Amino acid sequence: MYEYKVVPAPVKAARIKGVRGTNNRFSHTLMDLMNSYGADGWEYVRAETLPCEERSAMGAKSTLYQNVLIFKRAVTADEDVFAPQVLHDLEPSLPEPTVAAPNPTEEPAQPAQRLTVDI
Repeated sequence: MYEYKVVPAPVKAARIKGVRGTNNRFSHTLMDLMNSYGADGWEYVRAETLPCEERSAMGAKSTLYQNVLIFKRAVTADEDVFAPQVLHDLEPSLPEPTVAAPNPTEEPAQPAQRLTVDI
């Protein structure tokens, strides 16, 4: 089972000392983004361009296209994380409880009386 993360693709190349040219700067910006997610366990899957409907101030609709990067990482199933474990010999053995035989010479206990209060 996987979980996914979708993030906007960079639209502007960052200025990096020693890296010249827009293509190289953009590639370095993308590499930094992908390495930062990779360090957190995310695996790059693909880039997508997807439509997104937007309304303007006058109420008209327009469709813009968004570039996103898709990452995934494996998720351990809840059954694996919370699997029951059998524990042996952890509880001390207790002696069996004994029940005393009733004494025939004693009077039987009186039933409890109910107390009623009028309010």
